[in-house]
Amino acid sequence: MMSEFSEGEQKAAEARSCGRSIVAGAAGAVLCLCPGYLLGQSMTIPTPAGNVSIPLVHVDPGGSLISPPAPSAPPFTAPTIFSAPLPSGSGARALGVSGAFTAIADDATAASWNPAGLIQLERPEFSVVYRLKQEYNRHWSGDPDYRVGDDEYFGNALNYMSFVWPFRIMERNMVISLNLQEVFDFTQRFHARFSDRATTRDRQVRDETTAATVTSQHLLPQGYVGVTEYLTTRHLTTMNQLLHSSTLGRLRFDQEGSIYALTPALALEITPKFSLGVAVNIYQNNIFGAGDIRSHTSARYHGTLDSTVDITDERFTDGTYQYAGMYTSPTVSYPIFGSGDVDPYSTTDTYRESTTLRYEGYYDVYDNIDDFRGVNATFGGLWAAHEKISFGACLDLPWTGRARQRKTLLSGVNIADALGTSVTSRSVTSKDVEFDFPLSWAAGTAWHWNNRLTTSFDVSQTLWSQYSFKAE
Repeated sequence: MMSEFSEGEQKAAEARSCGRSIVAGAAGAVLCLCPGYLLGQSMTIPTPAGNVSIPLVHVDPGGSLISPPAPSAPPFTAPTIFSAPLPSGSGARALGVSGAFTAIADDATAASWNPAGLIQLERPEFSVVYRLKQEYNRHWSGDPDYRVGDDEYFGNALNYMSFVWPFRIMERNMVISLNLQEVFDFTQRFHARFSDRATTRDRQVRDETTAATVTSQHLLPQGYVGVTEYLTTRHLTTMNQLLHSSTLGRLRFDQEGSIYALTPALALEITPKFSLGVAVNIYQNNIFGAGDIRSHTSARYHGTLDSTVDITDERFTDGTYQYAGMYTSPTVSYPIFGSGDVDPYSTTDTYRESTTLRYEGYYDVYDNIDDFRGVNATFGGLWAAHEKISFGACLDLPWTGRARQRKTLLSGVNIADALGTSVTSRSVTSKDVEFDFPLSWAAGTAWHWNNRLTTSFDVSQTLWSQYSFKAE
């Protein structure tokens, strides 16, 4: 049985179908409708049964694809500071002539300056030297963010102790001595004020695509339809974060400790005017109360961190739709269906967050070097060319000192937020370390004006460019 529209119904149907033709038959009606169109935040699909309004939706899970990291206090690491040891020198008399003692070396400290000079001692002798030191250091910095100043400090320690015993063998003079000498002093002080400003930018982009099917049922004035949408949403999130930190603080470095040597020495008279000497230096710490080599690096700082985060979420959706339903009127009813494209649509959401974080922190490194040990030899020669003039030379061989280092690092930062966040850490590491000490030599001459006045001149060199501190 075939049904037909009345003239009014035909015109109305043509208007709703945007001028497309309608073909009806006994099995039902087939309508080829034009695509839907956008109206505000919805899409309208015209059907013979009436207009269907479909909300525009994105089928992604929603929310931003990127979450900005919570701002935190910037990491802080104090600069590594290591102070090379300072040669102590032995005896007030030798230091009184600025160490130009190679061609003199006529007292119990001779083993540290020129062991051949021990031959000049004619009777047993015991010597003790104690040092008091005031040191004043002026520092410079080429970095404007580090403001350094002057440091003054005091020190005291047992400097030298020795016992000398002269004797004769085979008509030749010989002298033996046993010496305890402070070879290197590690005492040092340093302080500075510092500032640190840093700006970092972080940009992240994440792109995801989601496909889904959306169905809906609609009751219309002249029937009903069910709409099925096949949608694809591309979700693009872009995050830009700007971090600017400004830190102010103060730094202090304190180091102390000494390296001592237990030194047996021998001087031998080759001729009445020429002698040779050798000393064996056994280096270690913790002799007669000498402490380990210790240092403490301390930093206290405070600052602010400004964080600005911009997030843009863009969603692009398109797809197709199909509908199927029933047209009903007082005179006729028949099934209807159709399909079309969903016009692409997009939305853009922006978000900005600004945060200022205030923080203060501390950083402490405790360094302890113990079980120090090493051995080397010192050779010397002394020639009394004339009763008024003498020449001397000394060679101190390079050597390696081995020790065990224990480093303790304590750090923490307090953040002035609502929770009063505090982060602390502690780590302890131990490792074997080595000190490579360089070769040193000296040569000198002395003019003896009389028993009370002597003029001396020395040339010496220590290859400090070859000094190194090595950890495993």
